[in-house]
Amino acid sequence: MSKEETPQQSATEKKSDTASAEGAGKAAKKAEAPRFILAASPFFLEDVSTPKIMHTVVMALMPAMAASIYFFGFRALLLLVICIASSMVTEAIFQRFRKRPITVYDGSAIITGALL
Repeated sequence: MSKEETPQQSATEKKSDTASAEGAGKAAKKAEAPRFILAASPFFLEDVSTPKIMHTVVMALMPAMAASIYFFGFRALLLLVICIASSMVTEAIFQRFRKRPITVYDGSAIITGALL
């Protein structure tokens, strides 16, 4: 601090020097920030389609469906058939109503019916 400077002036100068150094540091960090690539999911490297994934899930549900039929009998089988059929019909109706391609056999309606 020189003789002409007051303590307030030197503190102000230090703040401005610190602020400019922080601003330069932030600018450098922004320049170094990695760029992210935006893409739609799912992020599979293999050629896997939605129907294939859905049918894999249906296969994974098979033991639970078999156990329900074993423990609860014919009524559980009847319930599974009704739920799966009604899910598939409902999906087809709504897709036709919305003028979309009908994708009933992709497996999503089967999973919904099996989970019901």
